[in-house]
Amino acid sequence: VLVFLVVAYVFSSTLTQPLKSLSLAAARLAKGEMETEIEQGRQDEIGELSESFEVMRRSLRRLLQKQTDAIDALSVPLIPLHQDIVVVPLVGELDVHRVEKFRANLIAGLHKSEKRVAIIDITGVPTMHQDVAKGLIRAAQSARLLGAQVVLTGMQPKTAEGLTDLNLHFEGIVNERSLQSGIEWALRMLESREDKQA
Repeated sequence: VLVFLVVAYVFSSTLTQPLKSLSLAAARLAKGEMETEIEQGRQDEIGELSESFEVMRRSLRRLLQKQTDAIDALSVPLIPLHQDIVVVPLVGELDVHRVEKFRANLIAGLHKSEKRVAIIDITGVPTMHQDVAKGLIRAAQSARLLGAQVVLTGMQPKTAEGLTDLNLHFEGIVNERSLQSGIEWALRMLESREDKQA
């Protein structure tokens, strides 16, 4: 009887421990935690189940990355408005990741299109934190290095107040109240440059 109990205990622990581990891995997956690999190595049905879960984890991780990339690409479109003007509407809450993606898209788009004015419209951005504002300033500086003038439009009063308190400097960036006034400014600026060249 004692031998039977010992064998039953060993069998039970060799079966329940891998199942508990697999159950915890499934719970992590359900929460969206895709980074931790699922332990494998057994040569039985539990091992096959673990391997299936690991394949599923990798597939979900790739799918989520593709979706994130697609959302990032759509969330910062560069809209050609004129042969020399591009408009970039930013909408919703901005975080550092999204601003860096915006900066990369802006720089690539300006380089490819050779636009001379980039209007960044933040009318749809309710608030802006310090790191996000710094990211916008870096994006504007990068655009200027490519020869484009940056016009920032649609800043909300709360945002302007907060950025003033942070003592951030927007040198070299034209600020206009609305997208319409930003477009008008850009057209006047381009027209005056053409007049000087003529």
